[in-house]
Amino acid sequence: MGFLNGKTNILRMKKIFFKPIIVCLFLFTVTVNAQNQNFPHIKTYGFDYIRFSDNNGEFIDNLKWLANRHDWIVGTKALWPSQGVDYLDALTYNTIKEANPDVKIMKYLPYHSIAPTTQVWLENWAVNNGYNPEDLYYHYDVDTPVRIVASEYTSASGTAGVVSIEQTNPAIVELIERHDLPAGAKLIMTDIDGSTHPVDSITYLVLPVQGQRYKYYLYTNDASPQPVDGTGFPEFIGDWAYTTADSGVVVVPGYPNGWAPTKFDSRLRVRWNHGWVGINPSSQTFRKAYQALALYVITLEGTNDTFADGLFLDTFEGLANQLPTGYTSFMENTVELKEVGTKAEIYEKVHEDLATSANELRNFLIQETGNADFRLHANPAVPRYIYNTFSSLFNEEYRSYLMDLSIEYLVTTTTSANEITYLQQIYDDMDDGRLFFIRSQTNFAPPKTIPFAYIQFTLATHYLINHENVHFMFHYGNAGNYGGYPYGDPKLTHWHPNMGVNIRKPVKRAEADYWGETNTDRFFIFAQGDDYTILGREYSDALVLSKFAKVGGWANIGNNPTTHNLGGEYYPLLVDNSNGPAITSITLGSSEGVILLKSPVGVLGINTELDNKIQVYPNPVKNILTINSLEQPIESYKIYTINGQVVQSNSLVTKNQLDISSLISGVYLLEFTSNNEKQTIKFIKE
Repeated sequence: MGFLNGKTNILRMKKIFFKPIIVCLFLFTVTVNAQNQNFPHIKTYGFDYIRFSDNNGEFIDNLKWLANRHDWIVGTKALWPSQGVDYLDALTYNTIKEANPDVKIMKYLPYHSIAPTTQVWLENWAVNNGYNPEDLYYHYDVDTPVRIVASEYTSASGTAGVVSIEQTNPAIVELIERHDLPAGAKLIMTDIDGSTHPVDSITYLVLPVQGQRYKYYLYTNDASPQPVDGTGFPEFIGDWAYTTADSGVVVVPGYPNGWAPTKFDSRLRVRWNHGWVGINPSSQTFRKAYQALALYVITLEGTNDTFADGLFLDTFEGLANQLPTGYTSFMENTVELKEVGTKAEIYEKVHEDLATSANELRNFLIQETGNADFRLHANPAVPRYIYNTFSSLFNEEYRSYLMDLSIEYLVTTTTSANEITYLQQIYDDMDDGRLFFIRSQTNFAPPKTIPFAYIQFTLATHYLINHENVHFMFHYGNAGNYGGYPYGDPKLTHWHPNMGVNIRKPVKRAEADYWGETNTDRFFIFAQGDDYTILGREYSDALVLSKFAKVGGWANIGNNPTTHNLGGEYYPLLVDNSNGPAITSITLGSSEGVILLKSPVGVLGINTELDNKIQVYPNPVKNILTINSLEQPIESYKIYTINGQVVQSNSLVTKNQLDISSLISGVYLLEFTSNNEKQTIKFIKE
């Protein structure tokens, strides 16, 4: 459809000619000491546990770039999972804060399941403080079949990945560069040189060797597992291939009423994440250990008095998934919970333990940091978990404990009209004081071409529920690769240039909104048919539209186009932040959206509430900063660093442009003197 080049077929416009346009980013004015918000029309955050240190040594520049575009940055310098427990490192922290002192930093930490390296940290803490490490976890009482995800039983198929088979009883196999196998997993081994051995082509059950990652005891016989005595084996060392033989289900052994030889072997198997085990949120050992861990990861390296501004707990509801089908952990089979009562009572206890432990953790971190505004975000993944599957956890009984929530993906290619009610519920929640972080994703990345109309569907949907209590992230990628493509480049994966165009504030309309109320500035039904609904919201300088169809998915993007009158002239925003010619009607297909400007970009926003203020643009700026004084005489100016150092000044302004090419990248304050009054504007030098 030609959306990406922004030159032809722009949303099937009725008019195909182009007027001259002026390309400009956005205008914004702030006063000294004002609460920072990088973009006045929308609050944003960056989700960056993509490990910028992997990005060809450019992660410092990337962090600066992010800091100048986001109000929050989540998960800074994630070493997780391969390199150990993640800390708040000084280089990353100082880079972000020096680039933009107002940006807030939130650390990332898994909650319902924990990585092997995190297990070591928690278990060491338990031992060092006189606790039993097994009290950190739930344990199965009986052998329990648990569903696992595809990557856990197919990724290693036919791969050379066996270092050795040790001559012990039971025999021990060491695997390399593999996901951690859960207790009860099955594998088959073959020597890749073609020779035969006593271990060839036999299906083995494995149990992890405690404290020795990638080492597993070998057992045989499904019905009554028997340890493999390797003392009589010839020495097997070298490259072996192994194939995992599980078909989506692993039978995790129970203790004491199953075949697990020790309690360690019976740890509850969480439904995903490659061998991670489920924590026990009712255990005081876990609560104390996890509090110590959380304080550790939010504390700035080398200090004991500088901390992150928040903690992101992921994925919070996963432990309590009680669905009768699909992914589940069968916690009713655990030693710790089996006597609680019915299955419903067991999961209600888990809900309570999760909520109260999170509230306890939040209070602990507020006390330890001395920051009353410290945020603790629980991540329930998708809106339907908040309002359906775990409504009692997130929206009813424990609401006061779990106010701050993150939605891992609001819009994906699977989005359909069924999601509209969730938009309403999210907005109602925000009106009631709940703070959200909301991410949407394209679900595909290059080399697949992503239609520009779908990108605008995502952005417009954010604008539909834009609110003072929400921060948004646009993600060019999918849930399996948070870094998008190319991996680790936030300029392409964590941002879209259209977000920099200031469409200003939502405005009230006399007509009814989606709630059926009049004279509000909320979203409304712009058009509707048997198989689609187009939602709209009006801003001071734009109209945003998103078309939701009954069926979502990548294959349906652009299907069943319909044409609608706009009731006036609008200018479609293009991919390069310019605008198309004025149009009076729009054609949208399924999962397509549009940002329709009320004025061309070059004059956008001048006749607004900022009319009596001096304005500068573009912002961020590379070399030349243009001043729009609105006929006010400017007597002099000074440019300050964020630390108050004057780096450029002039006692007389004779033209409307400032050359700031000599300044290094960063955030600056531009102070004007006009009519014996001073006005200060913050700008960003790229």
